[in-house]
Amino acid sequence: MSGIEVVRLSSKGQVVIPKLVRGELGLKEGDRLLTYARGGLLLMRKVEREESILSVLAASSRKKTIASKLSRKEVERTIEEIRKDRGKEAKGSL
Repeated sequence: MSGIEVVRLSSKGQVVIPKLVRGELGLKEGDRLLTYARGGLLLMRKVEREESILSVLAASSRKKTIASKLSRKEVERTIEEIRKDRGKEAKGSL
């Protein structure tokens, strides 16, 4: 791992990815990055052109669901509850 540098967060919440890191990862203007926080770390992953962000997230969720040994019915019920809660939140903000 040769691309370790300290960067600053701008007032707009922007971070410049150092040139060395961009070169090492082959990042260029317009590339899409998936970001997520885990254990106090900010992680970024380049999303390849042939894959969608949804497929990246779904693969991660699928692995976690399998590991948790939840039934399909339990997963569907949880998703439905979350959708209902979000619907209530959206109506409350109008």
